[in-house]
Amino acid sequence: MSAGSPGAAGGETVGAASESFSAQELQNIGMALSIGGGIGSIASSFINSNAQRQIQSIQFQLQSEYRKQIFEYNKKAYAENYRRVNASVAENYKQIQERIQQEAVAAAEQIGTVERQSKAVQAASTAGAAERGVDQGTALIDAIVVNELRSTQAINREQEWRVDALKAGMKEVEAQAEARIAGMTPQPLSPVPIPPPIQRPNPLAQALNTMTDTFAIYAKFQPQVVQEQMASNLGVNT
Repeated sequence: MSAGSPGAAGGETVGAASESFSAQELQNIGMALSIGGGIGSIASSFINSNAQRQIQSIQFQLQSEYRKQIFEYNKKAYAENYRRVNASVAENYKQIQERIQQEAVAAAEQIGTVERQSKAVQAASTAGAAERGVDQGTALIDAIVVNELRSTQAINREQEWRVDALKAGMKEVEAQAEARIAGMTPQPLSPVPIPPPIQRPNPLAQALNTMTDTFAIYAKFQPQVVQEQMASNLGVNT
C-alpha cells in the first residue's frame, strides 16, 4: 500500500459521508449550526460582560475597604501621637514652672542672707564704735545699706535673666510641638480609581452577523438544492 493510500481512503470516506446527505439537508444543517452558533455567541458575550462587571465591582469594593482601613489607622495614629505630644508639652511646662519657682525661692533665700549679713555688719560696726567711744556717723551705715541694695538688685536681675531663659524655653517647646503635630498630620489618600466602562454586547450587530453567515450558507447550497429539485421533478414526470 502506498503512502497516499490513507489519504485517498479518507477522501473516499468523506465523499461517501457527503453523498449520504442531500444539498437541502446540508443547507438546513449549515443554517441551523450558524443560527445556533450566533445565539451561543450572543449568550456568551452577555455572560462574559456581566462577569467582568462583577469582577470590577468586587475589586473596587476591596480597594475602597482597604483605603478606609488605612484612613482609620492613620486617624488613630494621629490621635495617639497628638496625645503624646500634648502630654510631653505639659510635662515640660510643669518642669519649667517648677524651675521658675525654684529660682524665685533661691533668689529670696539669697536676698534674705544678704539682709541678715548686712544687719550683722551694721550691728557689729555700731557695737565696736560704742566700745571705742567713737561716733561713726551715718557714712558707714549708708555704705553698708547701699552694698545691701546692690547685692539685692544683682540677685533679682540674675533671677529675671534665668526666668526669661526658662520662658523662652517654654516657647521653644511649644514651637517644637506644633512642628511635630504638623509633620504627623495624615496626608490625603489618593482616590480609588473608577473602573473603566465595559463595552456592552451589541445583540443587533451579532444577530446581523449571524443572519449574514446563515444567508451565505443558504446561497452556497441553494443552486444544488434547485438542481436536486429539478432532477426530482423530471424523474416524477418521467
